[in-house]
Amino acid sequence: MNEYSKILVVDDEFIMRQGITHMIDWEKEGFQIIGQASNGEEALEMIKKDTPDIIISDVVMPQINGIELAKFVQGKYPKIRIIILSSYSDFEYVKSSFQNGAVDYILKPSLNPSELLSTLKKISIKMKRNTLEGDSLSLTNSALNRLISGFDNYPDFNYFDTIFTFQSFCLFGLNAKKIYDNYSKRHEIIDFTISEIGKEFSLEGSNANYNIQVANIENEIIAVILNFDDKNYNALFSKLETISEIVSNSFKEAFFVLSNFFYSSRNIKDIYEKEFLVLTQQYFYNKNVSLMCSSNFKTPSPIEKFNFKRFSESISIMQFQNAFEMLTIYVTNAIDQRSLTEFELKTLIQNSFYNVITSLEYLNFDLYKF
Repeated sequence: MNEYSKILVVDDEFIMRQGITHMIDWEKEGFQIIGQASNGEEALEMIKKDTPDIIISDVVMPQINGIELAKFVQGKYPKIRIIILSSYSDFEYVKSSFQNGAVDYILKPSLNPSELLSTLKKISIKMKRNTLEGDSLSLTNSALNRLISGFDNYPDFNYFDTIFTFQSFCLFGLNAKKIYDNYSKRHEIIDFTISEIGKEFSLEGSNANYNIQVANIENEIIAVILNFDDKNYNALFSKLETISEIVSNSFKEAFFVLSNFFYSSRNIKDIYEKEFLVLTQQYFYNKNVSLMCSSNFKTPSPIEKFNFKRFSESISIMQFQNAFEMLTIYVTNAIDQRSLTEFELKTLIQNSFYNVITSLEYLNFDLYKF
């Protein structure tokens, strides 16, 4: 089972330490808070006992501040990454912290779960990529990960042209995050799938008349780039079906997707974003399907936006039945037409109920009696 990325929180404010510790379901997201320290001196003692992967540290603290902590950690524990927390007035401290090894910073007044998690995941991805590269991950896979993840603003397509020598491409894979909320389960299916891909595509060895490269995006998405001669597509498709069936036999929720053909490595990122990821969102409607192909997918007809104004008006005059009938009809139609993704449906329902609660509070309605 994959290990969590370990985080140490360092801040002289108890409320801030507690807020960060309980802000997110960390283990669900692949992280683990291993401790809290009120200053840099305490942090150094904790680092000796259990070395974290990432430190989230305030910049202004008594005894040993964030800059001194970053400088010491950079010298003795260069693999640890430090995120600095600062106020608007701490810019000079922040600049100094970067000179001493910090990799990112977040303004305390704007700190929120989404921004913090996004920052941590970017750092974690880079750390895992560096580890994989240190373990002799091929240059091609590393370059593809950077390309697809958006970390490479100037991809070396001339290099890709020397690797991908056949005229046709397609993308195959799965998005484990769309399938499982549980971190461990996501990584079980990722590891198992990579293993099966290796088994299936290693059978022909160096005599294979195709080229495949596996990109593990954010450690939760497998995107396999297949490069082949059109005449070999049927044989390749048979292999993909076999992989999908084997994985789905062990993980019944497995949902693989396969893009249409495209004809240049320069289209990989575009196909990934506009076709591959769009297909993975269809898991909500296809939970008994192990492999969905772009060729069989029809883009749903657009649906008019939900009329929140009319919904709110019904709530404001306490016509609850009319309001909820309106919501039920809209959601039913959206599901029947597959016009909204799972995320969009959840957001719509959450916003609707938030609208109800705020309207009732405005009307001084007793929510407990309700």
